[in-house]
Amino acid sequence: MAIHTLPSVAEPAAAKLRSTPLRVKLLAAVLVLVFAALSLISVASTFALRTYLIGRMDEELQGVATFLTVRLEGLTVRQLTQDEVALPTE
Repeated sequence: MAIHTLPSVAEPAAAKLRSTPLRVKLLAAVLVLVFAALSLISVASTFALRTYLIGRMDEELQGVATFLTVRLEGLTVRQLTQDEVALPTE
């Protein structure tokens, strides 16, 4: 009594992979690794740049807030609305 088995789906793919030249396999592997490295580098540099720019903006906002606190200390709302205080425009 012979048992017949159906060929698996992986067998044709394995046969095709075996018939592919080693040079093509190595080139495909190198391309995949280069793509992965470039993706990782771009994500890391985007994160680093974003962190740096947000930190820089925070420092600038703190400096402006300190300047305005010192500059406007002791002034009333009426004085502020009458344009008696020269505020920086930049």
